Amino acid sequence: MENRPGSEMLASFVRDFTDHAIVIIDLEGRVLSWNAGAKAILGYGPSEIVGRYLVELEKRAVSPGSVYVPLSDTLEGGRRERTAQLVHKQGAVMKVRVVSGPVRDRDNRLTGYGLFLTSLGSTGMAVVSADQPALNVVALAAKPKVLLVDDDNLVLEQVEEQLIDLGYEVASASSGAQALEILGQAPDVDLLFADVVMPNGMGGRELANQARLLRPDLKVLFSSGYFRGALVEKGELDEDVDCLAKPFRMTQLAEKLDQMLRPAH
Repeated sequence: MENRPGSEMLASFVRDFTDHAIVIIDLEGRVLSWNAGAKAILGYGPSEIVGRYLVELEKRAVSPGSVYVPLSDTLEGGRRERTAQLVHKQGAVMKVRVVSGPVRDRDNRLTGYGLFLTSLGSTGMAVVSADQPALNVVALAAKPKVLLVDDDNLVLEQVEEQLIDLGYEVASASSGAQALEILGQAPDVDLLFADVVMPNGMGGRELANQARLLRPDLKVLFSSGYFRGALVEKGELDEDVDCLAKPFRMTQLAEKLDQMLRPAH
């Protein structure tokens, strides 16, 4: 049986470790996890990287497939070491030592790769030409603020931690009434992220309706562990709204928020 407190402590240690970059990517090369050390070495925060291809930071950008094909030999030796050149957010070319290894699930199926990056310093070069495509990130003037609402305190804590890791400012509420109180006092909330079914009070749909009386322009994202079709049939969810099915991955959350909060051009 998994030691949940120990797992949470390990995850917290990895996330906050600043001396080395610890990165997890999926089989397609998209970043699933990006710790404080990765930000310290390469300048990008989790909200700018999670869900995107790590290859975008390579000095010579290539197709996404090249991220994971060279890592396939980790299946034989268990790990692989190499030296790479990655582009810092400010444009400097950083030389890093990369130790990579396979990440497997409980059934021993390959699910991705773990990368341990150590900075070897700047090469003294900078990428300033159009030959190096810039990383496609959401450019927001200020840190977006999310009002998170869920009656399950454990879920509330876990998702709040994910949102903070992704670079968002978070206000949390365990009921619809508390959420409306916060919204009335915090006009800077950019998005309401609410559970659909909350038995001890108003549900997510009613909360969203009342919230939009206060803020007609408020963006709303729902989440639920129930089947979406059943919620629509019972009238607890409109068919065309944005909703994440629980349990969702951090990458799914990052992509959905990126989509909803991306500035219009």
